[in-house]
Amino acid sequence: MKRRSSVIATLAIFALLIAACGVEQETTPTSTPAPPAATSTPTETPVAGFTATCVSTQAYANEHIVAVIGQDTVPTAFDAINSGSCQISEPIVQIRITLTSGGSEQDAMIDFPAGTTDFAPHLVGTALPRLLGTLKPGRYEREVTAVAADGREVEIQGFEPVILVVDIESTQAQLLKAQSRWERAGIVAYTYMINTDCFCLPGYRAAVDVEVVGGHVTSVTFVDAELTGEVPDQHRFGTIAELLEIIQDAHDEDAHSIRAEYDEQMGFPVEVFIDYKATIADEEQGFRVSDVRY
Repeated sequence: MKRRSSVIATLAIFALLIAACGVEQETTPTSTPAPPAATSTPTETPVAGFTATCVSTQAYANEHIVAVIGQDTVPTAFDAINSGSCQISEPIVQIRITLTSGGSEQDAMIDFPAGTTDFAPHLVGTALPRLLGTLKPGRYEREVTAVAADGREVEIQGFEPVILVVDIESTQAQLLKAQSRWERAGIVAYTYMINTDCFCLPGYRAAVDVEVVGGHVTSVTFVDAELTGEVPDQHRFGTIAELLEIIQDAHDEDAHSIRAEYDEQMGFPVEVFIDYKATIADEEQGFRVSDVRY
């Protein structure tokens, strides 16, 4: 938090200067990097003899499920692209899906009055509850629980988070999807070049290479070999995740204008412009990211 605040604070100065489900591998993605290796043997989660055994395919999705608040039904699939099924050791009468994100939450109940031992997470033809209109946009964790007729419960693990938005085309939705892509990539060592746009001295606007190792910035150097000395205020440069957080902070502060483009595969920001206050001149800021090397 301390580093994130430092990065954001300095850029502001510029304005003034994926369970308990086994997985059987089915396809291999072409995206880089590849996802972590999957468990090959189904496993069970026992609760006093009450078990749920799930098997799903495994293909790598760039981002999590995206659903529209107040319009779409509660997402029940394992993730954005995989299918699968669960076998319950005893008949269940209900599946409970709990969505949580900070102080925003929804419990969704799916009833099976006749009881069933087969549960296909990607439910089709079932009367699913709709997402509450009071939910806030963001990424939501999902807890999925199977309930037997006598009230016993067993959690079905392996369900990925989902992204809930008000408008699928909004800048907030695009940011959440970009964050999802970058996080899923799991890259912790990389270098990128960044150009800063601000009303500030030339040394602050010069292109620099930022090296990140282990999720932390380890060096910041000028791209132009003719520029000597240290890059001023190096702590203003952060990781890709911190650059994405700057855009989220602009949303949280209800910035007057936010324009952002992201890499379609990896999610890192390509070009960003933020105008915080329409009535204040020269406080706009922006940056361009290129030449990202892993």
